[in-house]
Amino acid sequence: MNKIEAQIIVWNKTKKKWILKDVICRNIISNTKIETTCFAELEIELNINEKQIERISRKAEEMTFPEMKEYIELLSRGGKNIKKIEVDYFAAQALPLANFIVVLFAVSFASVKKKGGLAVQIAAAMIIAFVYLIFFEVFKPLGMALNFPPQLVGWFANILFMICGIIAIIKTKT
Repeated sequence: MNKIEAQIIVWNKTKKKWILKDVICRNIISNTKIETTCFAELEIELNINEKQIERISRKAEEMTFPEMKEYIELLSRGGKNIKKIEVDYFAAQALPLANFIVVLFAVSFASVKKKGGLAVQIAAAMIIAFVYLIFFEVFKPLGMALNFPPQLVGWFANILFMICGIIAIIKTKT
């Protein structure tokens, strides 16, 4: 197995090749033997163009869903571990549903007059919304540590709180 590391990568327009600068090449022969070679400059061919490199340098939060999906596929082809990025991708898709889930709880609280008045009901709905958002963020690293599929990790908080919200509405006596 070979591993190449470089400080800088530059596209040479005249040669139509990538030029790596300050390069370290490691050839992993066995668990105990690694051959290392250093170069000031090295030409290589990559299955990636300069526009794709530009996209890689952007933060995931700055990308649209199609750009992020392409970014994940590109990193996957390059052999990078993409689980965290996939989790972030699915979580970003799931997050807009948070408003609907919070409304489920708010409706179930607001539709019944309880002792303490409306302020207590609004506070309870806000606490549930806060707990939902905390669970949403805490479950991402936990789900990754438990090796759950990225789709499940990204959507789990929505699934759980959607079920709880529906149960809360069903059990609400009007």
